[in-house]
Amino acid sequence: MDGVFRQFVLIEDLLAPYLQDPLCRGIGEIGLETGNLQETEVLLAQLELGRQLASPGAVVGVHTPRSNKVEITRTTLGLLEQFTDLAASLVVDHCTGETIGLVLDAGFWAGVTLSPVKTSWEGVKQMVAGEPERVGRIMVNTDSGGAFFEDLVRYRRHIELPENIREHLFHGAAARFLAFPDSRR
Repeated sequence: MDGVFRQFVLIEDLLAPYLQDPLCRGIGEIGLETGNLQETEVLLAQLELGRQLASPGAVVGVHTPRSNKVEITRTTLGLLEQFTDLAASLVVDHCTGETIGLVLDAGFWAGVTLSPVKTSWEGVKQMVAGEPERVGRIMVNTDSGGAFFEDLVRYRRHIELPENIREHLFHGAAARFLAFPDSRR
């Protein structure tokens, strides 16, 4: 039995009931950490499951690794070439200045994690400055786990970027990506 198929059967059995729940928004925080064979098989199986079972409007969230980020992001994007049909509903998260261009070039949404341990406000500003035509596919988020970092609150109102850009990064892009109604209009 092919490794990806075997992983698909196992993952389908585990996740299918959750993906079919009407409150489920998709499948996420999937991705590679080291890029080994088993991780690759599991990621491909999860992506295929997301493609087959996700309801209309569902999204896929793919993370990038903590270390060896550029190389493993390139590997991930190589695998995602088989899933370009998901581009409108797939975000590659935890992008950095070194990886955001790769993700946007591949046609996917880019998530940038603003926190003291991931990407600084200076890093976000540099990414936005480097991608002015593609800022429409960049979302800022947080990944604080059990700790609260006030970065999102503080920088959402910071005047170093124009209000329309901040609104987009901190709210508008995610609302569009997740197909949420814009409650501010």
